[in-house]
Amino acid sequence: MTRNKSLGSFFNKLKSFFQKVPEAEVVPFEKIQEWLEHRREEAVLKANLHKESILYAQVLKEKKVFIESQLDGWERRLPLQHQDVKAFFVRARNLLHQVTFPLDPEDRQQVILATSNFNRLIEKELERLISDLESSSFGRNFRFLLSPAERSVTLNPLLKELFELKASRDMFEQKLLKSGWRMFDALHRKRQELFTIGERFQEAEKKYAGFRERWQTAERKKEEKEQEVSRLKEQDDYKNMTMVLATRDDLQRQVYNLVKEVEKSFLILQPVLVQYQQIEDGNKELITSYLLDPQKGLAGDEGLTILHVLQHLKALLDSGKVLSSEEDKALFHTTIETLLQGTLENVHKELFSLRQEMQKHDALAKKNTLIKKVEEEDYKLAHFTEQQQSLQNSLAQLQEHLQERKEHFQREKQFFENLVKVGLGKSLILKVEFSP
Repeated sequence: MTRNKSLGSFFNKLKSFFQKVPEAEVVPFEKIQEWLEHRREEAVLKANLHKESILYAQVLKEKKVFIESQLDGWERRLPLQHQDVKAFFVRARNLLHQVTFPLDPEDRQQVILATSNFNRLIEKELERLISDLESSSFGRNFRFLLSPAERSVTLNPLLKELFELKASRDMFEQKLLKSGWRMFDALHRKRQELFTIGERFQEAEKKYAGFRERWQTAERKKEEKEQEVSRLKEQDDYKNMTMVLATRDDLQRQVYNLVKEVEKSFLILQPVLVQYQQIEDGNKELITSYLLDPQKGLAGDEGLTILHVLQHLKALLDSGKVLSSEEDKALFHTTIETLLQGTLENVHKELFSLRQEMQKHDALAKKNTLIKKVEEEDYKLAHFTEQQQSLQNSLAQLQEHLQERKEHFQREKQFFENLVKVGLGKSLILKVEFSP
């Protein structure tokens, strides 16, 4: 006997092992609404929900007529001292006013949709009205509404009718839930969310593709320009000229280093030179040129008139006509002496010599059209490189954004498929044509 049981258990397991697992149904993303409607129609027929909705609508209409008739009678019997109760009557009438189903009984979807929407619409309003009525004094003190034949009633008559209305509503709601109708509502909402997310992903994908195309164009132009510049720079004429340019650049550095100390000196003397300009009318433009740009000042001062200005400035400092503290006066004196003792003359001579050399090299560079061509191409290359880098940075950001959109869509798609599996007991795979 034990052996037979063991064999039976074994064969049951074997049967379960080889039992065919239902394959997942593959549905194109754009067809999912149609698929949901078809499944909903199957569920409606299986649960006979059309007939249940018609019966529920009829119950609601009858309940509406009865309660409104009761409200009319209660209002006529309502004592003046209880007029505040009318607020509950108004709320009850407003609730009942929503019981309107001008439907074609043969239109299955319309009938079920109207009754299910009504159920959702009145849920909270009905619960609030019952709660408020139960907690009010009217909920307990209601005998002024009763006729002599109703004196034995222990439950507020309006509350009783609302409880019955709620019971009918809850019973139909259970039928909606059991049939899967509410689950289909949730699936339709989730489908719309998924569709919106998919549209946003496709928009991001198009934007990314556009930027990528622009980046590839910029990259191609940059590479072409790099090859062109490289070809030009390989020519002997350019190599020779680069030596000229290097010499010119070296001369420019020498000029800079030469003038740097002079600039520091005039920066120190600026406060007293400004006072000097206010005292002496002559050489104002000359002094201003040295203060703004000592190199240009030296270049324009062929006779070094500035030396006479500095000698005069020194005398004014000593006489006290140009004001300064004793500590500053010592610094001004030292600076002026350094300039007067040959520094300015030496710089002036060397600048003249360096400028002559620079002019020769500039003239050679200007005659060489290849140098100009290379400079133009270098400028264009710098432009294409900057453009390509900017597009590359934007492309990286868009790619990150696109990946986030893609992952969001995949998560929501998986959630939708799981919702179908849990809610409908069906294995579904959404087939998506675009990248996700």
